[in-house]
Amino acid sequence: MTNFLLFIVLSCVGQVNIPYNCRVRNTPPGYCTWASLETLGNFLHILPLKNLVESRKKDPDRVVPRYLNGLVWWYEVRGRNWGDWYAVRDKLDSLRVKYTIQKPGESNLVPIEEAVSRKLGCVVTVNNGLPTCYGPHSILITNFSRTNYQYVDSNRIDIDIRGDIAWFYQEWDGTVITVYP
Repeated sequence: MTNFLLFIVLSCVGQVNIPYNCRVRNTPPGYCTWASLETLGNFLHILPLKNLVESRKKDPDRVVPRYLNGLVWWYEVRGRNWGDWYAVRDKLDSLRVKYTIQKPGESNLVPIEEAVSRKLGCVVTVNNGLPTCYGPHSILITNFSRTNYQYVDSNRIDIDIRGDIAWFYQEWDGTVITVYP
C-alpha cells in the first residue's frame, strides 16, 4: 500500500519549468551532457556549473581502459565532449558540486521521479537521441510519469519535447545525473 501511494504521489507531483534564458545549446561535436548540466546549474543557481561547456572544451581528452574477461585489453581515447558517468563524476568532484549518479545498466526510476518531484530535474542518457540526433544523447527530464515524460533537448532549446514512455523505456541506458544547489 505504501509503495502504491508513493507511486501516485510521485506520478502526479511536479514539473520543472526551466526558463529559456537558462538553457544552454549543445555545440559540435556534441556536448549534450555538459550543456544539460550547465542548464540545470543555471536554473538551480549552482555557480560552479556556469560556463561548464566552455570549461569542458579546455579539459584534456581521456584515455579509458577497456576490459575483456577482467583484464585491460586495450585503451580508448575519449574526447573531452564525452559525457559518460565517470567523466561527469570527475568533473563534478573537481568543481565540488553535490550530485548523485545512477550508472548505465541500472533501471531504477526512483531517482528520476524524485528529481522531478523536488523540482530539480535530472539528466538522463538515451541510446538514440531521435528526433534531434542519431546515437547516444543526454536529455534533461522536466516531467515524468509512468505514461509519458517531458524533456529539454540541448539540440532544440527553444521547445519542450514530450515523449511516450514506451520509447523512453526502450532507449534509456539507465544513467541518471542529479545535481543539488
